[in-house]
Amino acid sequence: RICHLSIIEFERRMATPQPRLSGDLRLALSVLYSLPTASDFSIQRPNSKEAHEYLMQFQCRNIRRKLSSRLNSLKQKSESGEGINILQSLEAGDVGSSWLACLALLASHRTSTNQQIEVNYAEALFAAQTMVHRLRRVKLCEAIDLEFESPQSVPPKHEMIMDMYMQWSTTFNSTFPQVLNNYQPQSSEEEAIKGELTVLSLTTILYCQTLSCNQDFGRIRPLLSTIASALACCCARLRYTSTSIPSEAPNTQPIVKMIINTLTMVHQVVSSSTGTNPDHANQVYSTALFISMSSIPDAILAGSGSGGGAYGRMSMDPRCYTAVTTEVRTQGLSQVWESFMDMASPSNDQLVLFLEMCESWAKYVPLPKEFVRRSVTLLEQAFAELAIDHPNPHQVAAGRAALRYWIAIMEGGSWSVEQVLASSLIQKKENSQQPNKKKQSSKAKKRQKEVIEERTSQNQYVLAQNEVHHRAEVACEVTMRTWNVFRPLLTRELSTISDVNDEVQGDGPVGGIVACANACLPYLVQQPVQTSESLQLFVSISDAVNEICSSAARSVRGFAAESLYMLHDVVMTVGFPTDNSNGSNLQNVLVDHFYKCCMNLATQCGYPEGYFNDLRENNDEELEMERNDVRDVLRGISGHSSGGKTSNPSGLHVAFCVLEKLIEACAQPIIEVGTEGKHLFPESALHAFSALARPIYAIALHYQGSPSAELERPLKIALEIMSSAGRCIIQAFGQPFHHNLLPLSRLYGLATASLSPAFSALGATKPFETGIVQVLEICFQASVLSVVHLPELSAPSTLRSSRFDVRGAMRSPGGEDHVGILALMRLITESPTLTGLILRSNPSMVTDLCHLYQQLKQMEKERGKGVLHGKGVLPKSRRILLGLICHLENSSAGQSGATAVLEDLFKSSVLNIANMSTIQQTQWTPETMFDICENVFDLAAFSKNMVQSLYDFRPDDTESPLNRCLTLLNHAGVAGFNAMADPNTLSREFVIEWNRLRAAIFVLIRSSGMPDLPSTATDLVKTNIVTECNAVLHQCNIGPRSGSMVFNDEVISDEVVPAGLMLQTLGEVLDNAVVASVPVGSLTNAIRILYDSRVTVLQVVTTDCPCPIEKGSFCDPRPIIAETWFLALNKLLKALIAQGFFQSAEKDSDLSQAVQQLLVESCVSIFILFLYPSISKTQNKRANDAGMSFDGAQSLAMMDFLHLYFSLGPAMLQRVSAELLAKIPVDLTSVQHLGTDRDIAGISVIGAGLFRAAQGGLPPWAVECIPSVYSSFFSALNRDPATFRNVFNMSIHIRLLGNHNFGGVQASQLLGGKYFQSMGEKSKQTFVSQATELATRDNANGWRQLKALIKKVCGGKKKDTDFKQKPAYTRWDALDRI
Repeated sequence: RICHLSIIEFERRMATPQPRLSGDLRLALSVLYSLPTASDFSIQRPNSKEAHEYLMQFQCRNIRRKLSSRLNSLKQKSESGEGINILQSLEAGDVGSSWLACLALLASHRTSTNQQIEVNYAEALFAAQTMVHRLRRVKLCEAIDLEFESPQSVPPKHEMIMDMYMQWSTTFNSTFPQVLNNYQPQSSEEEAIKGELTVLSLTTILYCQTLSCNQDFGRIRPLLSTIASALACCCARLRYTSTSIPSEAPNTQPIVKMIINTLTMVHQVVSSSTGTNPDHANQVYSTALFISMSSIPDAILAGSGSGGGAYGRMSMDPRCYTAVTTEVRTQGLSQVWESFMDMASPSNDQLVLFLEMCESWAKYVPLPKEFVRRSVTLLEQAFAELAIDHPNPHQVAAGRAALRYWIAIMEGGSWSVEQVLASSLIQKKENSQQPNKKKQSSKAKKRQKEVIEERTSQNQYVLAQNEVHHRAEVACEVTMRTWNVFRPLLTRELSTISDVNDEVQGDGPVGGIVACANACLPYLVQQPVQTSESLQLFVSISDAVNEICSSAARSVRGFAAESLYMLHDVVMTVGFPTDNSNGSNLQNVLVDHFYKCCMNLATQCGYPEGYFNDLRENNDEELEMERNDVRDVLRGISGHSSGGKTSNPSGLHVAFCVLEKLIEACAQPIIEVGTEGKHLFPESALHAFSALARPIYAIALHYQGSPSAELERPLKIALEIMSSAGRCIIQAFGQPFHHNLLPLSRLYGLATASLSPAFSALGATKPFETGIVQVLEICFQASVLSVVHLPELSAPSTLRSSRFDVRGAMRSPGGEDHVGILALMRLITESPTLTGLILRSNPSMVTDLCHLYQQLKQMEKERGKGVLHGKGVLPKSRRILLGLICHLENSSAGQSGATAVLEDLFKSSVLNIANMSTIQQTQWTPETMFDICENVFDLAAFSKNMVQSLYDFRPDDTESPLNRCLTLLNHAGVAGFNAMADPNTLSREFVIEWNRLRAAIFVLIRSSGMPDLPSTATDLVKTNIVTECNAVLHQCNIGPRSGSMVFNDEVISDEVVPAGLMLQTLGEVLDNAVVASVPVGSLTNAIRILYDSRVTVLQVVTTDCPCPIEKGSFCDPRPIIAETWFLALNKLLKALIAQGFFQSAEKDSDLSQAVQQLLVESCVSIFILFLYPSISKTQNKRANDAGMSFDGAQSLAMMDFLHLYFSLGPAMLQRVSAELLAKIPVDLTSVQHLGTDRDIAGISVIGAGLFRAAQGGLPPWAVECIPSVYSSFFSALNRDPATFRNVFNMSIHIRLLGNHNFGGVQASQLLGGKYFQSMGEKSKQTFVSQATELATRDNANGWRQLKALIKKVCGGKKKDTDFKQKPAYTRWDALDRI
């Protein structure tokens, strides 16, 4: 710790041979990268974690800003602000310059003769990366820090900067004094002086490093590029400043010229002083120049909308950023080209560097035509040399560099207007992409589009359109000039590929052709006049893409989809000219291109011979993913959709022609097989056809509204395909089994399901009605036969460990449920029209389905308990069939003959459960639970009317099977919870089966509300809720480190069966009632259950047991219980508010009083929870915090609850404030000086809780809900600014009593959190005034600004916390499959 030093004395002590931080920096690097340690490191070595943390802090440290903030804080605390010495509060880490330490390492690399300070390459690279990081993140005066800059003397005098900078620099490198000797500052500004000195220093280092490298240029190249990036960033900041905009800074040159001129000056100084060979010196100069120019685009433009870049965005004034990018994009390359005009044509290594420089610029800026024309000659030369039989290493390197340059030109040619505008107007945030999230979200795209529209002038838009046209034109010109030498490269690369798993790189000829297609084909299509040359170029590129689509290698074929989508989008949205002589030729070329590519892709992705010989094998994931992708391609290219945009008539016609040709191509092999009397046809044909279901549905709808012969033809062919394929499959079931029948039958089921909407549309038209009935009969028979003869699983499923399951699964790849059942479901439930038609197609259909159901039930029994493969279908598929039978019976008004069968099945399940009531609970076994569970799942599969009959009994009729059934479910549903007191009585098998029963009861109860829960079901629901909560309390009382047989990852968890099942059913009942506008007074049973269970539930939610985080501890059920509880209350609140319940005649009823008490107690519990966290940033530090974790969806539900609750008005707010004062030991004397109104003091506890939540009590994504909460809060304060101000003021000052702790708040501490503890009174009042002003506006923008203000006061963004990403609410739709 350095204390009580004057600035002069401090600076004197800093006059040491090396920067102060050099030793610590090198020590940390030596640990992290296992480098040799210098002999003078006598201190204890840190471990890897400590070294990493130090280096992260070293890169990001901004001591100047930190000390300035500390000085301001001291001034706020001091009444006069006089006599404050910041040196008295200095810490050891506040001293030393990150910049100079990096400069020392960088300059000493390869130049130092002292073995003691020899710098390793890794050290130099880290130093250069740190410089780039700092120059991109903060302004020059802070990035380029000196050993100590007191905030009391900022900005330092320019003489001091020059003296200290030059004093240190001259010790690093002997060349520095010569370069810096004649330096004269062009400005007295600190930024300018530091920047100019840095430009000279970095350029000198770059030149000297290039000069010193001999045979290891490739190894040192990354270091040189990083130095050049730092140089470019520094020049960009020098060129434009916030004070100079809209003009450039005085006495500055354009960025490119600044670098070139500085490098030229350094070259002249070094050449004249060292006597280097002129030829070698010129080569060094050109190499350094190539590297410098190559680094400019990535360093300056990479943070824009055009790409992410290695270093993220540049943090600078948006106006400066726009000026910088505009200058570089419009003038930079011309200035680069001028610098090379007098240089000899590059060769060997220089040629590679030149092409790499061209590539780096082509990635970001439009290339001038003159530049392209001159560089194309070098491209042709490089491609020709690469194509020879045995190219030498120089030719290979040049050829690969040429390929990358060529691809960059093509990729630039495919830019859109939005990309061009974004490249100069938007800075892309660093690390904006979430893990495993490759594409930009729709919300982010919409936000980016809005920003672009806001910042774009009409002139900028026109210029962007011109640039897009120029880029594509350049791409086409380069393609035409180089096609004859580039095309053989593709042929040669494809000739080397013979296996499906062969790989190719994206920067080779295959990637080049695809990039070329992306750029050129859309441009050629849009040309107003189609010439023979442009058509020939289109055909040539199309042939190359088709060759890629027909490749044997999967990775090669995968490149083609993007170009097809891009061209299709242009054809559909923009269209193409058809009013010239070549218009029809272009249309034919387009149709052939799409058709051939699609068919080639579809043919190549078929299942290989013998693939289904062993049905136990897992599916080939790569193959199945490719088949899914190909289906998407066929569906998209032949479809009429254009991403929500208006489709062009010419594009629609092309899509229709492609669809027609694809249908005809699929029909030929299928119909021929049927004609020849064979049973099996090519699987690839049916696979391709099934992908066309959506486009076929589109033209079916079009035909339904506007019939025509043109539309009728492909529709008839589609029906003929389904008829022929179905008949072949039906006949094949009568023959000896063939393994290929499984994929064909599976595909036919998927095609049937996918085409159901088209069948429905066509069935409503007279010309197709009869044909549809015939097709439906065939589809029905094929589906039933597949269900009977092909088991859902031929071998045990591997879906838990594989993505697409075993090959012998009669499911859609990676899906669930038998495809035959799914086909029946779609045919029966798609529409009333289709239901009627399918009943016409087979009068005995319902009877047949009943017989099928009984067959499947028998197969299930024969398989045995727990066996799910070998024959029949899984229970879920069988229950889907049961639901379909109920649907058909209801649709036929009970005339289909299934009523008696259904009643018998229902009564059988009820009796099976009721008869188990004779078994003593102590004798219940896993088998008992399994049998109850299966019967409950069966009951839940019946229609809602039949499920309702389950509750139709008198409670006093104890002999009724219905009463006995529900009584048993009441006891069995909580058996596991009751047994927790004696864990030895629980076996793992019993707990697993009991947990399945919990899910089954949930599925049954959730379908029981019509609209309210039946009164005979209330005991079951309430008992389940209360018993579960008591079990949770029991577990919490044991402690957060305790284990549990029930609350663990394999039983009650959000990944298996969540907690809070019955609370979720109540929420769904209330939600359904809200949707149906059912009066709240009609939901007395559901509301009464919530009221009666509130005490136990809220006791669980607010229990102070810390969150269990240790391995082996129980899985905390409280977050999901809280989520379901508050979501249910949110549904109730929405209904109350929408119906004006508290303003109606029922406002004083018993129901109203119960609802109010329920809501008040729940609201109180939230603010009690807000006081539990200690506001720590990491989970380990929060480990001892009272209460459950907030890192879950329950936080979102709570914030929504607060928003809705505050909307109820002042009276409900006052009730909460009174309850909070009764429960939380606050010191009212701490706010007596602000007022004595007890209601306001109680409300200030609410305000303090919200502040504490914003300070880190809640995850950052939950804090984003603050605007809506404060808006309602202001409404509950009668929208009175004075009251709001008083509440805010008290919320900042209110404290706990001196002898009480509460949650994470210690005795006498502020409830609002630690950040107010250190805030001066003046700052507090400023904050209150600003908040009141924003609240007074009472609009969306004002509340958003209030959120930003609160976050700023409460510690800013919580980027360094370990909270997870924003969660989704718990899913409940898969519990019928457990």
